[in-house]
Amino acid sequence: MTKPDWQIEHERLTIFWASNPAVPTWTQILGSEPIRVETDNASRTVQEIGSIGSAQVVLINSPGRTDFILQAPGPAAGEFALKADDPSIATYRDAADRWLRGLDLGFSRIAFGRALLYFVGNGSEGYEILKRHLHSVSIVPGRMRDFNYQVNWPTDSKTRPGVEVNRLTKWAVTRFTRMQVGLPTSAETTFATRMEIDLSTPVITAQPESPLILEQACDWLAEFRGIALDIQTNGEPK
Repeated sequence: MTKPDWQIEHERLTIFWASNPAVPTWTQILGSEPIRVETDNASRTVQEIGSIGSAQVVLINSPGRTDFILQAPGPAAGEFALKADDPSIATYRDAADRWLRGLDLGFSRIAFGRALLYFVGNGSEGYEILKRHLHSVSIVPGRMRDFNYQVNWPTDSKTRPGVEVNRLTKWAVTRFTRMQVGLPTSAETTFATRMEIDLSTPVITAQPESPLILEQACDWLAEFRGIALDIQTNGEPK
């Protein structure tokens, strides 16, 4: 299979805490200050928002969980995805690795998400990409419309044998509109095949006979990245 040029719309690392730790801050993870901080007292959620290079980065702390997210600049900037060689991706991943290596509190669950776009000339081309990547459904390019598909193919973990990893994927062909500012104002339509990968463990309880090892956080993340790359390269898992 020829490898399509998938670009990253967003990537996410989520830690579900086994206790109520002192939440990590943007400065602790990235060594700098966020651009802004948003607090929702009702939900007890704090979002720290900033950037790494051309990408936006968001750290969200809410009761029981922390989300560390990299995302493309978005519609306002007219950039819907980051190319695979964008240096902000490596910087973000290095920061995530350093953070996990420094964890000194237990977690009950870990999750990883990655949304990818493959830009095409039209909707039919987008369905051709789906046809090459989906094995459990029949794709008919040129005839299908409004396709959205979600499937979970769980698999046994290599990090912790006996624990099942969820391999949830979502597939669609989507359309973006870029507004061209000027006189007159015009709009440019772009099509893309969209793949969203969501990997997670079940809730892991630390038992005396099978303690939850904090160092495994990095192993989980490495395993998830490997699974995501395999799906990105070879399509829907089996």
